[in-house]
Amino acid sequence: MCKQKVFYATLKSFLKVSFNNHWETDIQWRDYGKKNETVDKFVFTTAFKIASWNVRTELLLMWRNITSHYPELEALVFDENNFYSDQMLELQTTTLQSLGTAILTLISVCILFVAESSIVFWVTFSLISMDIGTAGFLSLWGADLDPTTVVNILVSCSKLFCYISVIFYTINTTTLKLLIFYAVML
Repeated sequence: MCKQKVFYATLKSFLKVSFNNHWETDIQWRDYGKKNETVDKFVFTTAFKIASWNVRTELLLMWRNITSHYPELEALVFDENNFYSDQMLELQTTTLQSLGTAILTLISVCILFVAESSIVFWVTFSLISMDIGTAGFLSLWGADLDPTTVVNILVSCSKLFCYISVIFYTINTTTLKLLIFYAVML
């Protein structure tokens, strides 16, 4: 008996066991007659638990690389989180570009609406300092740049801009008593 016939006989006996018959749904048979059935298509499933998005993305790229070497199998790497893993590949560049654009936009708005050069300087200094600090601490802590982190970084830039702009503008336009009131209320 040839190896292929032994393999298919073993596979069919494996699938007939009640404990294993649920795997039958993952196999599509090609029928060449009752004694000549072969596997046409099958689903290969793995399970894993990975906490790090970077490791998950590396694993996805490795699986895609492996399947690309066997185009005749028409293999598809599927994970419900592939969308996020694909984003992770471009997220660092996109985040830095978005952060730079946000800083330049906020500085432009500050220059446009606040004519006082000292206020513009301190707002710009604070924005750049906060962004470098935020990105530096995230890098130091080893935080993944997942979509939630990116949104939080951009929101924190906007919040800082509003807070600093109001404080510096208020310093030049109000009395000390009002200044303390505004600082406490913000």
